[in-house]
Amino acid sequence: MRRKRRPLQSKSEVLLRNIVVTFLAAYMMIFLVIPVIIAFAGSFHI
Repeated sequence: MRRKRRPLQSKSEVLLRNIVVTFLAAYMMIFLVIPVIIAFAGSFHI
Protein backbone atom coordinates (compact mmCIF):
# COMPACT_ATOMS: atom_id res chain seq x y z
CA MET A 1 0.00 0.00 0.00
CA ARG A 2 1.42 3.34 -1.03
CA ARG A 3 1.35 6.34 1.24
CA LYS A 4 0.16 9.64 -0.08
CA ARG A 5 2.97 12.13 -0.31
CA ARG A 6 2.48 15.58 1.10
CA PRO A 7 2.50 18.27 -1.54
CA LEU A 8 5.69 20.23 -1.84
CA GLN A 9 5.83 23.31 0.32
CA SER A 10 5.63 26.67 -1.37
CA LYS A 11 8.46 29.17 -1.09
CA SER A 12 6.36 31.42 1.15
CA GLU A 13 5.75 28.54 3.60
CA VAL A 14 9.45 27.75 3.74
CA LEU A 15 10.31 31.43 4.23
CA LEU A 16 7.73 31.83 7.01
CA ARG A 17 8.98 28.68 8.75
CA ASN A 18 12.58 29.89 8.59
CA ILE A 19 11.61 33.29 10.00
CA VAL A 20 9.69 31.72 12.89
CA VAL A 21 12.51 29.30 13.71
CA THR A 22 15.06 32.15 13.61
CA PHE A 23 13.01 34.28 16.02
CA LEU A 24 12.46 31.33 18.37
CA ALA A 25 16.18 30.55 18.39
CA ALA A 26 17.02 34.20 19.08
CA TYR A 27 14.45 34.32 21.90
CA MET A 28 15.92 31.19 23.48
CA MET A 29 19.45 32.60 23.24
CA ILE A 30 18.56 35.99 24.71
CA PHE A 31 16.31 34.86 27.55
CA LEU A 32 17.61 31.38 28.43
CA VAL A 33 21.09 30.45 27.25
CA ILE A 34 22.93 33.74 27.81
CA PRO A 35 21.58 34.31 31.36
CA VAL A 36 22.50 30.73 32.32
CA ILE A 37 26.04 31.26 31.01
CA ILE A 38 26.33 34.58 32.86
CA ALA A 39 25.05 33.02 36.11
CA PHE A 40 27.46 30.09 35.72
CA ALA A 41 30.41 32.41 35.13
CA GLY A 42 29.33 34.65 38.01
CA SER A 43 29.22 31.69 40.40
CA PHE A 44 33.01 31.49 40.27
CA HIS A 45 33.49 35.03 41.60
CA ILE A 46 33.46 35.81 45.29
